[in-house]
Amino acid sequence: MGLAVALSLFLLTGCSSSNLDNRSQDTQAAPEATKPAPEGDSAITDWTERQSQFENGVVQGEVVSADDDSVKVAMLLPLSGQHAQVGQALLNASQVALFDLAGENFKLVVEDTAGTPAGAATAAQAAISQGADLIIGPLFSTSVEAVKPVAQAADVKVLAFSSNREVGGDGVYVMGLAPHLQVERIVAYASAQGLSQFGILAPQTPYGQAVAKAMREAVERNDSFLSRVIFYNPASPDLSPEVRSLANYEGRQAALNARKQALQAAGDAASRRALARLRNIETEGSLEYDAILLAGTAQQALSLAPLLAYYDVDPNVVRFLGTALWDGADLGDEPSLQGSWFAAPAPEYWSDFKTRYTETYGSAPPRVASLAYDATALAAVVAAQAKSSGIKPVFDDVTFTQASGFAGIDGIFRFYANGESERGLAVLAVEREAPKVIDPAPGSFENLIN
Repeated sequence: MGLAVALSLFLLTGCSSSNLDNRSQDTQAAPEATKPAPEGDSAITDWTERQSQFENGVVQGEVVSADDDSVKVAMLLPLSGQHAQVGQALLNASQVALFDLAGENFKLVVEDTAGTPAGAATAAQAAISQGADLIIGPLFSTSVEAVKPVAQAADVKVLAFSSNREVGGDGVYVMGLAPHLQVERIVAYASAQGLSQFGILAPQTPYGQAVAKAMREAVERNDSFLSRVIFYNPASPDLSPEVRSLANYEGRQAALNARKQALQAAGDAASRRALARLRNIETEGSLEYDAILLAGTAQQALSLAPLLAYYDVDPNVVRFLGTALWDGADLGDEPSLQGSWFAAPAPEYWSDFKTRYTETYGSAPPRVASLAYDATALAAVVAAQAKSSGIKPVFDDVTFTQASGFAGIDGIFRFYANGESERGLAVLAVEREAPKVIDPAPGSFENLIN
C-alpha cells in the first residue's frame, strides 16, 4: 500500500466507531477509501496544480465547501521571523497530509505566530474568530502557554508541537516527543541487556535538566543506579574538564601511579614484568557506570564521545547512549560512537515521507515536520470518519484520549487527559553506513503500561 493508504487505515483504527455512537444514532458507514499518494513527476505536477488553492493565508483540502458543515482547523506557525524556515517546512508537511487525507469539507486556516508568544496569542484569537474547530500548533512552549487561555475560553482543543510536557493540560495535547519518553525507552532497553549502572553527561540547559530528571526516574523504575551526573556549558569551546570529571581521570591516573611506584619499590622480576605491561597505560581501575547517556545534540555527541575515549572511557566497555536528537544525524563515521544505542521513532515511514517531501519541495524536511503531518492527518481522519457517519466531527477529550491511540509517520502515539503523550519508540544502534533498528517500536499499546 502507498503511504497515504497505510497511514489512513492505521489512524482510523484509533478512531473507533464506539467513540461516535453517543453522538449519532445514524448507521455508521466505513469511511471513503483515500487515494494512494502520487509518485514521481505526477506528484510534483499535482502539487503545482494545487498551489492555486493555497491563497490568502488559507490552505484548503481538495475543494473548500461554503456550507456550514465544513471543518475548520487552524494551524499556528512561525511563518515570519527567525524561525520562518521551520514554520514553512511544517506548513509544507501539513499540505502533504491534506493531499493524502483531507476530504472536500476540510479547511485548514493558517495563521502566522511570528515565533513569539504575543504573536501566537493573536494568531489563536484570529483563528477562533474564523470559527476554528481545532488548533494545531504552535511550535514553542512559551507560545503554547500564550495560546492556552485563548483556546480554553473558546473551548477549542490544541494539538501543540512542543515537546515540553509541562505545557499540556487544560485542552492542550503535546504532540512533540518529550525527553522522558526517550530516556525511559533507552534505559529500559539497556537494563534489559544487563546494564545496571548509568552516568549522564548533559548540557546545562532546561532540556538537559529535563533529561537528567527523567534519567533519575527511569533508572529507579528499572531497578538500576545513576552513579554520575555531569552538566556542561554547551557554549564552552573546551569540554575536557567535564569529561575528565566524568571519567574520574585524575583518580584513576593516581591509582595507576601508586601501583607503578609499588612495583618499582618491589624490584623483583615479576614486578618488573608487571611494570612493563603498564608502560602504555594511563589509568587503572573500574568506572562507576557501564553506560553513559550523552543527552545533547548529535553534534555535541560527536565532540564528547572522542573525548571520553581519549580519557580512557572505552566505548567497547562502556555503552554510549543517546536520544532522538541523534535521529537523522551522520554519526557512523565517528569510531567511538559506532555501536552506541539511541531511542527514536521507527525510521520506515519517515524515510518514505522524506522522499516524497523532497521530491515535492526540492529540499529535505527538518525532522520536526513529521509532527505537522501527523497532527493534520489525525484531524483529517477524524473529520472523514464523522462525515461518513453523517455527523459533525467533535474534537474533544473523548476523541483524543482513546486508549488505542493513533499511528502516523513517527509510529503509534496516544494522549492522556493531562495533555501528555505516549509514543512507541524503537531502539537503534549507530553503524557506519546507517543506524540499524535493534529493538523495533511496538505496533500497539496493548502491552504497554498506561
